[in-house]
Amino acid sequence: MLALVAAIALFSAANSQRIAAEEPFAPTAPEVMAAMIYNFALFIDWPTTESEAKQSPFVIGVFGEDPIGIFLENSAKVETLQRRRIQIRHLANVNDVKSCRILVVSQSQKKQLPEILDALRGEPILTVGDIDDFAQLGGMIAFKKEGSKIRFQINSDAATRVGLKISSKLLHLAIPAKTH
Repeated sequence: MLALVAAIALFSAANSQRIAAEEPFAPTAPEVMAAMIYNFALFIDWPTTESEAKQSPFVIGVFGEDPIGIFLENSAKVETLQRRRIQIRHLANVNDVKSCRILVVSQSQKKQLPEILDALRGEPILTVGDIDDFAQLGGMIAFKKEGSKIRFQINSDAATRVGLKISSKLLHLAIPAKTH
């Protein structure tokens, strides 16, 4: 939780130029979600592959029209993940998703969700989305709005099936998800 607060503070500082000094900062939902995605990566262990060079970027893919991407890009300019620079890729084709460690699936891709998840079957790629029933449909982390708060559900079965290990600290913060 402390890491989440720190990430939100980072976004606050990075975006301070748009906020007047006397105006209080209230992060938007996309800013909060971007901070959460960055923090999810801190609490997940991916299986290592021999072909993955330590110098290669940590790739976060954004599939579809998504306001989160710009805030992920801002974070990628100043942060690293697993001692690797972060690269944000805006994807338009389901065949391009396998190069990612994290795939953010936007609302605009709701109709394609089964095809996207099928293309990722067996791949150690963390899927994150704000689509209704995302976790129940096979996505790994689903954003949920509860009033003015952004919460998340975790489908730990989907993550475990592809070899991702989610920290108990992150699981503890999640809303319980019921899967089909």
